[in-house]
Amino acid sequence: MPGSVQNAAPLTLLPASLSRAFAHEREYPVIDNEYRNGESQRSLQATNSRKRWRLAKRLTSAQLAALRDFYDARKGPTEPFYFYDSYETSPKFSHDPTGQAVAGR
Repeated sequence: MPGSVQNAAPLTLLPASLSRAFAHEREYPVIDNEYRNGESQRSLQATNSRKRWRLAKRLTSAQLAALRDFYDARKGPTEPFYFYDSYETSPKFSHDPTGQAVAGR
């Protein structure tokens, strides 16, 4: 079908030591209208939440070099990869180094 985009097919996995350095945030985008009389009206822009991961702790120089090497090996943002969100894995805070476990990936 013209104009359709194929799904990414990741082949590599972010190491556990680096994936645990990120914190998970969830946001529900809303439109918020506030009126002069103090009332407000809100409506959802999307039915699903938007997820974001940010660095939650300071990396050592060795960890930063490992993250940079991993990123450069994936050619920056051009090659997809898997990573495990520790709160969504089963059991929680587990990491499958092979990348075969789909829960939390």
